[in-house]
Amino acid sequence: MSIYAKVEGNTVIKYPYGLIDLKNDNPNVSFTSEALSKEESRCSFGVTEVIEVEKPIKAGWKTVEETPTLSNGVWSQNWNHSAKSMDELVDGDVLKVDE
Repeated sequence: MSIYAKVEGNTVIKYPYGLIDLKNDNPNVSFTSEALSKEESRCSFGVTEVIEVEKPIKAGWKTVEETPTLSNGVWSQNWNHSAKSMDELVDGDVLKVDE
């Protein structure tokens, strides 16, 4: 399944962005259910495809999706890690050391 963002210049205006958003932003335009899958349709309305990046997993850390980033003309998902609080840790987050 593809994901999209509404972009103006090099700034993401809305992410994720779907067909309902496109219709709400353009109430006087009729869109087919495949409107976002067609590059020419997306470009006409400032919508771009965002390349999916596998969510990285790191024990002891929360992974949070942030605003997509632009690199070499391609928008990609962006992930950030932040340390889990003591209450959020689970058994798999803690390194066990045998004595």
